[in-house]
Amino acid sequence: MSGRGPGVARGTLTWMLALSVMALASACSSETSPKEPPLPAAQPFATPIRVPTPAAADKAALSPAISAPTKVIVYYPLDPGGDARDGSCWTNSVAVLSPDAWRCNVDNQTLDPCFDLGNGKVVCTPNPLTGQKGIVVKLTDPLPAPNLIVRRTSKPWLLQLDDGSICNLATGATGVVDGKRISYLCSAPNSKSTQRIVILGDPKPGIVWKAERAVITTQDGRTAATSSSTVLLRAVVKGPAQRVLFERNTTSVSFQRTIQEGDSQDFVLWAFAGQTMIVGTTTTEGQITLSIVGRTTGDELISNGKGRHWQGKLPATQDYRIRVTARGSAAEYRLDITIPATLQIPTGGQPTTVTGRVKPGQKVLYLLPGVAGQQVAVSVASPGRGPLLAIYGLDDGVYLVPDMARTTSWAGVLPQNQDYVIEVGSEGAASDYTLQIAAR
Repeated sequence: MSGRGPGVARGTLTWMLALSVMALASACSSETSPKEPPLPAAQPFATPIRVPTPAAADKAALSPAISAPTKVIVYYPLDPGGDARDGSCWTNSVAVLSPDAWRCNVDNQTLDPCFDLGNGKVVCTPNPLTGQKGIVVKLTDPLPAPNLIVRRTSKPWLLQLDDGSICNLATGATGVVDGKRISYLCSAPNSKSTQRIVILGDPKPGIVWKAERAVITTQDGRTAATSSSTVLLRAVVKGPAQRVLFERNTTSVSFQRTIQEGDSQDFVLWAFAGQTMIVGTTTTEGQITLSIVGRTTGDELISNGKGRHWQGKLPATQDYRIRVTARGSAAEYRLDITIPATLQIPTGGQPTTVTGRVKPGQKVLYLLPGVAGQQVAVSVASPGRGPLLAIYGLDDGVYLVPDMARTTSWAGVLPQNQDYVIEVGSEGAASDYTLQIAAR
């Protein structure tokens, strides 16, 4: 432990359910639940035990010491191999607040959390803090649709305190201490049988994360909070990272998110070597940074603090982690990810035709490898209200046809060697279209 702060738990501990409910760890299986002895049933409006208030001279010594940066682990579901057990999932996890986490049943045993491996299997109850890889479950039924009330959150579902204790996100109705919810239940090997270590409220992100640790104990059959202190976190586990998927007939996807100060949000995208990817961020409030790393090769395409936009050819076929981090304050941002479809156009002047469908406010992007002096003709047609055309150089960003031109065709000479982006967009209703390109 990094040190105790002043004893401040003077408020009344009000229980919303019996303490036996609170004693359940966030993961219901025995593989992840800490072996903590349950406390006796709580009495409502229990009187807290008074703890001495430290003198002012002692407070500095009791405050948390400077620690190494907190390790932020964003969990990625991985198949650990081995034999799979048959089972099914019926709802979203209550241990991990994400539409991508599930609550499953295997041989009448509830496993939570479980994460989709994308191959008809899920991996259940992994623990990145202990190295536990989890249990593989082969699904006997497809995963259900995500619960509409479940919202994605960046709140960690596992914490490791500076003393090595591990805390699981509490589930269901817990208790309240001084108006703060009991949010995490901790496994503390050296705690007494009558004590329970908990985390109050949400942990505070930063270079070094902090949390409010409290001790819940019993005396004369009554349950109370005896002390609380600010502790430093050695590691936090978040995720799973959001998997980026493109809808049919689209080349881009967008996300609008809110992110807290010092926090980060991860997105994972599978892409092929040689594909061109364009990633950009915009903010309506606050400051953010962008980083992109190949998960297999470790290639760093852009690092934090080096900008908020990246484009280029991908070096390998692999998952790419796209991370957005808030700097200085909370931020609201939009993340746009585009992988244009590359066109292979014969140079004899014979036109190439591509068909597609574009939705209102959407743009479908194509990539045309161009040579300086090459003559090119591009047109787009639709049976309904026609989509609009825009063309610009990928490297220099110079428009040959700006989108404000509101045109459906262009013919001319390419000014230099580079890839050219052809955008097909729609301002009206969804529209089928035919794109035709010819080059000499």
